[in-house]
Amino acid sequence: MQIPFEDTAMPGYFYKIDDQPRSTMLVHGGYDSTGEELYFQVAIDALKHGYNVLTFEGPGQGAMIREQHLGFRPDWETVVSAAVDYLETRSDVLADQIVLMGISFGGLLAPRAAAYEHRLAGVVADDGVFSFSFADAFAARGHEVTDTKVVAAKLRTLMMHSTNLRWVIENGLFTFNANSIEELFKKTQDYTLNGVADKIECPVLVGEAANDGFFKGQPAMLYQALKSDKTLLKFDSEDGAEEHCQMGALNYYNQRVFEWVDSILK
Repeated sequence: MQIPFEDTAMPGYFYKIDDQPRSTMLVHGGYDSTGEELYFQVAIDALKHGYNVLTFEGPGQGAMIREQHLGFRPDWETVVSAAVDYLETRSDVLADQIVLMGISFGGLLAPRAAAYEHRLAGVVADDGVFSFSFADAFAARGHEVTDTKVVAAKLRTLMMHSTNLRWVIENGLFTFNANSIEELFKKTQDYTLNGVADKIECPVLVGEAANDGFFKGQPAMLYQALKSDKTLLKFDSEDGAEEHCQMGALNYYNQRVFEWVDSILK
């Protein structure tokens, strides 16, 4: 299916149990997500718990970047609002019971959208992300970025030896439509919830994986910045869900998430 968005359309999938109006999960991924994987990651369990699900790919994701060449944009509320507009046209959706879930980098994008799109009944950040600025990421590791040209040169050297780093940078260049590492650093500056998170009005569930190799410490930063009703849900090795986005224990993670969604809606 296609969701109208500005002068184009976003690809999506709508999953439902029957034709009855139901609470609905609105789900998008993050830095390297596709709509198809979200079926296995979220939709299957959501249907079992009695929820409709709309998964979609926004700018920077899936077909939007590969076929339409539309990169990530910081005003993610415009993206989510288009999806909410679509859901409000459906007779099988309870319009006042739409809960947004953002996964991985989506753990920043979804709260960003919720700060300005107030038709949402709740938002799930899986896991919570406070900043996606590449400069902030370097600073968190003790490397202040004062000259991006110098940093870029060092990164190009390191990329010859680290496949992980090479993927992070090359995927960033691709999904942000950046022509250089320097431009990538500049484009990611606006991806922060500083001065934004406190505008969220709906309940927020922030996930935190103890061994997250990408955003360690950031869920707590997001949780502290929130002023609305909020829950911090921690996962560690005892749960088998300590890795990024609880990979390895998704059924258990989803069980906990839908217990929370049930509580805010019912």
